[in-house]
Amino acid sequence: MSQDAEMDGAEMDGALAENVAPEARHPQEVHRRHVFYVPGFDPMGARRYRELYRTHAGRQADISSYEIGVSAAPKQAGNYAWAVTSEIEGKRTETTVEFLEWSDLVRQTMNRNTAHALWTWAWTGTWFLWSGAVSAWARLHRKILIPGLYPYLTILAQLLVGLLAGLGAGALVVAFGLTTHAFWPVALVAGGVATTAILLYFRKRDQKHYIYYLLFMLAYAAVRAQKRPKPMLDREEAFAQRVAEVLRSGAADEVLVVGHSAGGYVAVPIVAKLLRMEGLDLGKLSLLTLAHVIPLTSFLKGASDMRADLNLLSKTPEITWLDVSAPGDGGCFPLSDPVATCGAADADQIWPKVISAAFTQTLSEEAQDPKVFTFFVRHFQYIYAFDKPTEYDYFRITAGPLTLRTRFAERTTSPSVVRRVCTPYTNRT
Repeated sequence: MSQDAEMDGAEMDGALAENVAPEARHPQEVHRRHVFYVPGFDPMGARRYRELYRTHAGRQADISSYEIGVSAAPKQAGNYAWAVTSEIEGKRTETTVEFLEWSDLVRQTMNRNTAHALWTWAWTGTWFLWSGAVSAWARLHRKILIPGLYPYLTILAQLLVGLLAGLGAGALVVAFGLTTHAFWPVALVAGGVATTAILLYFRKRDQKHYIYYLLFMLAYAAVRAQKRPKPMLDREEAFAQRVAEVLRSGAADEVLVVGHSAGGYVAVPIVAKLLRMEGLDLGKLSLLTLAHVIPLTSFLKGASDMRADLNLLSKTPEITWLDVSAPGDGGCFPLSDPVATCGAADADQIWPKVISAAFTQTLSEEAQDPKVFTFFVRHFQYIYAFDKPTEYDYFRITAGPLTLRTRFAERTTSPSVVRRVCTPYTNRT
């Protein structure tokens, strides 16, 4: 058995032995739900996510023997949305999934030219190393260094190849008997041309290599820690006001905010803003973070506001916060407490409840075939169907008749969750 399989199995806490659906053990609580989905750092828009939801909801319903239907819905306050109807254990639930779009800001970041990308590579690489962020991330989870260092090392390799090409061209000029004074001019020109060609080659093929995607994602986390960029801060405020509007309307029995990947460090300030508002029924508010990368921001020097928000969420008893990850996902900080690891936890911490999606237990061997279970598929598996589902079922959570709190009321945080403080920056002011 692999190490990941052993870890996953340990995290299930006996849940695999419990095969009775919670819907059969509890009365229906949710007749109408409103889900706010916050995507990660993804230039793709809402329609892609609706199709993913529709496709995988159907697969999960077939596997788990319940009924679920997905259909188009009118925009909600200008946001793209879809409607979900489910019937699980004879209980019918109506859900509206509203997509909190920030892919336009992602595209603006990623559409900058290659010269700007090189500047981003230089300053973020220097910042992450100088600030101690890289070593802090490694202390929490060494696997994150693979995607974390990948864009920096690959661009460095491209620059070195360009440099060597230039030096080689200069050496050829000298070798063919031309004056040695031509070495450096030829080397500089040839090196510049070769470097530019190499950089542009990989930039145009980034959908295959993901070098610049990961670079800009890390850069975005860095500037968010410095309380920038303003368009993102304004977007977070607008998102919070929209969620508050739905809470005040009383139209939903549960209002569930879902933050996937980098959407986790967007969802946290949204929910924190709600907790600071007056007159909201916080008992209806739940937060689900999936495959979080919150330490990319919360471990940095300027992220005092993020740490303060995490602290506030962690000790507010009215809300429910569940965090789900898996050791087999190399694109997140699996089984780590996002509050405690950045030093934001107090003695009265309640949330989040951290559990494992346990890929090695909940997916068949065919589904885990490395040819199909790639890096990005692993990172998105949380919102996909599981062919051997146990306690975690994204579609029961987002469209079923129970609240997040009730569904996981008997579940404790996984015993091997990492809670040690891994960053020297722990201030909240």
